[in-house]
Amino acid sequence: MPEWIAIRGARDKPMASLASSDLVYDPRDAATRADPFPLYRHLQDKDPLHWSPALKSWVVTRYDDVRRIGLAEDMSPDRLTPFYDRLDEPQRAVLADVM
Repeated sequence: MPEWIAIRGARDKPMASLASSDLVYDPRDAATRADPFPLYRHLQDKDPLHWSPALKSWVVTRYDDVRRIGLAEDMSPDRLTPFYDRLDEPQRAVLADVM
């Protein structure tokens, strides 16, 4: 299991055995930004509609789900603005490359 994946009390478990509630997606983590693909694959396979406490939002990882949500008239694609607005300037600078 990659060291950079933030796991609550589960670093010694193989990734396949982790419960979705053990996984924490936080885009502020430098290692997550450096190589997010193993984490994204795990989310797609095990938790495709993942609640991120850091974002206070859902992380949707499967194309069909993203498309369905994006086309739904009752869903807003602008969920990240409130997250970024709550960050202080140093944290915004860290995430500037993601935006």
